[in-house]
Amino acid sequence: MEKCLNLCRTEKISKWLIPYRYISELSRSTIAPCDISSTSLITAVGPSRNEMQLIFNNHHPAAIYNNFGCTELGTLAISKTQHNTISEYAPDRFTIINELIDWEIFPTFFKAKFKTENDWKIIGDIVKFSNGVFFWEGRNTVLTFNQHQIKVSDIEKWVRTYLKTSSFSLVPDFEFNLLYIAIFDKNLNTTLNDLNQDLQLTNKFKSCFFSKLDFIEFKDIVQGIKPSQPVLLSYFRGLHN
Repeated sequence: MEKCLNLCRTEKISKWLIPYRYISELSRSTIAPCDISSTSLITAVGPSRNEMQLIFNNHHPAAIYNNFGCTELGTLAISKTQHNTISEYAPDRFTIINELIDWEIFPTFFKAKFKTENDWKIIGDIVKFSNGVFFWEGRNTVLTFNQHQIKVSDIEKWVRTYLKTSSFSLVPDFEFNLLYIAIFDKNLNTTLNDLNQDLQLTNKFKSCFFSKLDFIEFKDIVQGIKPSQPVLLSYFRGLHN
């Protein structure tokens, strides 16, 4: 990190993209202070407010931009923080909204799409708008089966053990409270009925079931380095061939 800081200082680099939580490392006392007042820092997972204060105190960046978005639609909202606005900063608070995006917000998920398109992406995050400010409140991880709330991650652990592979993706549909499974290994010998029967033999999941199972080519639904949940959900809903 110190090499990058020095490069920003000496070369007057205007923008430095720092992935995920690596920006928090700049707040550590083990990193020597370095004046990068010509450089704006851009991240996708903002630091805590205390870390933000330390970064500005130690390194004096021009600004820090925290981005919220998804692979399928790109950046949806941004916060811009400067030294004199740190008191307004929160890692889950965004004041600059992408004007090219339409939104529909529900209690357990939201929909978003480009205004020029009709293809809504369903995102399993809990968000809200208040006085023109966008807030991220967390990621939904729960489906309800016969009034029993079950974490999707718990079912995923069971499936991984049952299939003896991680070549699959669970696809929750938070709008209709359904669960699908995409399997990426066509050599796996399983069916929807077999999977549901064995799942329901487990006491914890006796009310759970998959609505659909399909074998899908991983390359057809990968966005970046991982399967795209919105693309998979559209597939299972029959929106795409």
